[in-house]
Amino acid sequence: MPSHTPRLPAWSHALPRWLDLGREEQPLDIPNTPAASLLELTAKLGRSGPQVDPTTLPAAEGRALAAQRAQVWNTDLPPMQRREYVVPPARTNAAPCRVVVVTPENAAPGAILMIPGGGFAFGAPETDEHAGRCLAQAARMSVVLPDYRKAPEDPFPAGLHDVASVYLTLARHPEVTGCTAGPVLVGGDSAGANLAIATLLLERQTAAAGLLLYYGMFAPGQQRASHLRFADFPGFTSDKLGRYTDWYLPDPARRTDPLAAPLQADDTALSALPPVHILAAALDPLLSDSLALWRRLAGLDHRVRLDVAPGMPHGFLQMSQHLKDARQALTLCGHVAQDLASAL
Repeated sequence: MPSHTPRLPAWSHALPRWLDLGREEQPLDIPNTPAASLLELTAKLGRSGPQVDPTTLPAAEGRALAAQRAQVWNTDLPPMQRREYVVPPARTNAAPCRVVVVTPENAAPGAILMIPGGGFAFGAPETDEHAGRCLAQAARMSVVLPDYRKAPEDPFPAGLHDVASVYLTLARHPEVTGCTAGPVLVGGDSAGANLAIATLLLERQTAAAGLLLYYGMFAPGQQRASHLRFADFPGFTSDKLGRYTDWYLPDPARRTDPLAAPLQADDTALSALPPVHILAAALDPLLSDSLALWRRLAGLDHRVRLDVAPGMPHGFLQMSQHLKDARQALTLCGHVAQDLASAL
């Protein structure tokens, strides 16, 4: 990790030219050229050949394999205070939830609840810790990483209840996690972004300072332009996305529940959300999920910011140790979070 603060990415100053607020994108509208930095990193790590897909293994084995692979992104961690707690349930149907709290020097009051992704089945604080520390550094706030229950052993809504419980604790009794009272922002990447917006739809009586949604899944089981464009893209295929959905939502009837599919939420519920920052990756099957949510919120005159990282794949923030683009994106995300927190 460089000792200096990474510059904000050039793409943060304007949206892609191919993007139209008033028209849903078509598959061939979306560029599919990887960034040169991503190709260089892939060659350096020697990951060009086929690998075992963790979602084709029994869940516990796949989870262990995914955690092992994530280790390459989580060494040489930015120095800061690290603590672990087990948060008691603060709502019905929640379980005790282990959290990792990372706090930079001279942190401002409050915290960011940053929910790790992993298809609702994989992921843990340790798989997202480097990215979480980069975000904490940029935002100058504590970042809380929850280890919620996972599918398929615990399908929807178990994980949601766990992270909602942690959110209520941060809002009402932050000292339980060693945090100081102040603004609370809720965010996540991929499945974690789904859980983040669902948490605020569920706990709408407890106001948050902001909502941070990084390349999230907001319409499980639906086919959109980016799903077709990147159906066989290395690392995150449509088949893998389907298996995650089957694990988290084994009952198809629940796939239209707004707490599982936030794009199904009505206008009143979406309008009640705090200001939203959406970060999308251009080479991502879930890109259209982010764009659809952006259009819904913009159509409601909601305060929403969209950034699209060109040439980046799903999950690229996890690569922050080795990829400058990811560090710059996290610097941007931290600055936006800081602005939202200071607005209260």
